[in-house]
Amino acid sequence: MKKMLSILSILLLTSMSLFAQVNQIGKFNANQFDPTDPLRPWQDVTNHVRGAYFANDLDNDGKPEVLAVDYSNGGRVHLIEYNDGVMELVWSSPKLNEANPNSVPRWVQSGDLDGDGMKEIIFPSGPRYTGSIQVFEFTGTDNDFGTESIIDFPADLHLGNGMGTYRMDRERAIVYDFDGDGKDELITANVDVAGTMTYKQNVYILGINGNAPGFASWQVEGGDPAIHPINGLSAGSWWQSIPCDYDGDGVKEIVNHYWNFFGMWSIEPTGPDTYTYPSAPNADGGVNGPVYVEFTKEMAEDAVAYMGLSALDVDGDGNEEIYGALYIGGASAKNYSVGMIDLPAGSNGVNVWNQNQFAILKEKLWTEVGLTTGEYWGTGAADLDGDGKDEIVLGGSPGSSVTVMKYNGTGSILSGDNYTVNRYPVGDPMVIAYKNYDSLGVQWTDTTFGSFISKMDRGDINKNGKEDLLLAYQSVDDSVATTNYLWNTDSTKFVVTSKSKVLNNFAYNLRIIEGGDPTGIKVIDLKMITPEDYTLEQNYPNPFNPTTSIKFSLPISKKVSLKVYDMLGKEIKTLVDNQEYAKGSYELNWDATNNLGAKVVSGNYIATLKYGNFSKSIKMTLVK
Repeated sequence: MKKMLSILSILLLTSMSLFAQVNQIGKFNANQFDPTDPLRPWQDVTNHVRGAYFANDLDNDGKPEVLAVDYSNGGRVHLIEYNDGVMELVWSSPKLNEANPNSVPRWVQSGDLDGDGMKEIIFPSGPRYTGSIQVFEFTGTDNDFGTESIIDFPADLHLGNGMGTYRMDRERAIVYDFDGDGKDELITANVDVAGTMTYKQNVYILGINGNAPGFASWQVEGGDPAIHPINGLSAGSWWQSIPCDYDGDGVKEIVNHYWNFFGMWSIEPTGPDTYTYPSAPNADGGVNGPVYVEFTKEMAEDAVAYMGLSALDVDGDGNEEIYGALYIGGASAKNYSVGMIDLPAGSNGVNVWNQNQFAILKEKLWTEVGLTTGEYWGTGAADLDGDGKDEIVLGGSPGSSVTVMKYNGTGSILSGDNYTVNRYPVGDPMVIAYKNYDSLGVQWTDTTFGSFISKMDRGDINKNGKEDLLLAYQSVDDSVATTNYLWNTDSTKFVVTSKSKVLNNFAYNLRIIEGGDPTGIKVIDLKMITPEDYTLEQNYPNPFNPTTSIKFSLPISKKVSLKVYDMLGKEIKTLVDNQEYAKGSYELNWDATNNLGAKVVSGNYIATLKYGNFSKSIKMTLVK
C-alpha cells in the first residue's frame, strides 16, 4: 500500500540590482471574506483585474485616482483614490451583466467626451455584438459618478446607416482628444456588411455632439463611408488603435492594429473633427505598404499584440516608436517575441508604412534573464530612470517580475543587440508549484501555476515627479487546493482520503512600479481601503429607553454623516452632517428626539453612516 503525500512549494525568485520601487495597491484573499459581500472588489478567485488605467484627478480634489475592471459580480469598474499614502475604493459601477458573466469589461478609460469640464469614466459592457459602451460622468460631488450611464453607445448604433455592429469585447480602446477641439474622441471598429458577410473591420472616430446628459448624441467624426471610403484595409480582425506621434510633429496619429500578420495602417488628425484617411489602397492589395503593412507575413507568423501595443520613444529623438509582444500561439519559436516598428524621420501623412521599418528585437527574451520558460502579455513603456528616454517594459509569467529593455544609445534601435535587458522582481513570489509524491518519494504530479501581468499604464500616482507603471494582475488564485490519495489494492486505483486549501499569501491585484531608485528595490505596501473597513456597530442598549449609544470607526480621515430615519425612510435626526472626522473610533448618543427636539414615538428606526458613495445601516428599537 502506498500513501500519497501532498507538498506545496513556493518557488522563490532571484533578486538582482534594481532601479525601481514597488507600491502594492490591493491584496485580497477571497476565502477570507464573505463571497456575497457586494462592496468588496475582485471576489472572483481566478480572473480579477484584466485592465487598469491611470485616471489622474477626475474630480479635481487634488487626489489622483486609478481605474480597474473587475470580473466578479457580473463585471464592474472601480475607482480607487490615492489618499495620504493609502488607496481607497471610492466608487464602483453597478453590476454590469450578471446574466452573461463572461462579457465583462476588458478595458476602462477616462476623458471628457462632451467637453463640459466634467470628466467621465468609459468602458464596455455586454456580449460581443449586442452590448454597449457606457459613460458615467462626474456629478460635481466628491468622487461621485452616479449610478447610471449618461449616454450609452450600443453596438448597433449605426446599423441603420449601413455601418455594421461594433464589437464590445476588445482588449483595448482609447479615449483621447486627437483633433485638439477640447473634446475627447473614442476610437473603435465594427463589422461592416455591404450586401455580403465580408468583414471589413472599419475604424471609426466617435465623439459626442452636445452636452450629456441632455440633448446629446454620438457622431461619427472620422470614417463615415461617404467621406472616407478607404477604411478597414485588412482581412483580419481589428484589435486596437493607439495614439502615436511617429513623425515627431507634436500631433498624435491614430495607428490601427489588426490580428492579421501584425497588420498596421494609420489616420492623421488635421483639425477639429477632420481626419485624413488613406485615399487609395495598396497597389499590392494591402500587404507591403505604403498604406498598410502586414509585418509578419513574410515569416508566415500570424501575430498580434494580444494585450495591446505601446507607443514610446526609446532614443529620445521626439519620434515615437511602436512595440508589442507578438502573440502567435502554437509551437512557434517566435511566440511572445518583442517586435518594434520605427518609422523614419519625416514620415508625414498616412502613406508611410514599409516592411523594412519592423524588426523582432528579441526571441525568447526570458532566457536572457535566467529563465527557462516564459510568456509576455502585458506591455508598457515608461522613463523609469528619468533620462528622457523610454524603456520597454514587459510583464507576463512568471508573474512577480517585469522585464525591462533599455536602448544603449548607439546603433539601430531595431537591433536587439543594442539593448540592455534586466528582470526585476516586483514583490513577493507569485508562482506556486504543487507536487504529489508517493511513499517512496517518486513524484506523481507536478503542476505549476500563478498570476500574470495582463495590462500596464503609465502615470505618477503620488505626484512626486517620478514616472510610475500601473500593473494589472490576472488569474490570481486566492488559495491552492491540495488532495491526499491512498492506493487501494482491492480496486487497484487511488482513492481520495482528504482535501484541504492553503491560502495564497501572494494574491495581488494591482501594483505600481515607481522609477528613480538606482540602488535597489523597495516594496511599499499601499493599504487598500474598501467600504468594509468602515464600521458601524449595533447600538447599545437595544432595545433602548430613553438613550442609546452608537459607535463607528473610520480607517482614514473622512467626511461622514450619521442620521436616523424612520421605517419609511423619513429623516428623523441628524447626528453628524457631512463633517470631517480623523481616523479612529467614535461614540455618539441618541436621546430619541427628532431634529426639532421633540421626543419620538416607540418603534423601529434606522441609523445610517454615510461615507462618500457608500453607507452602512443598523436597525434600532425604541420602547417606552
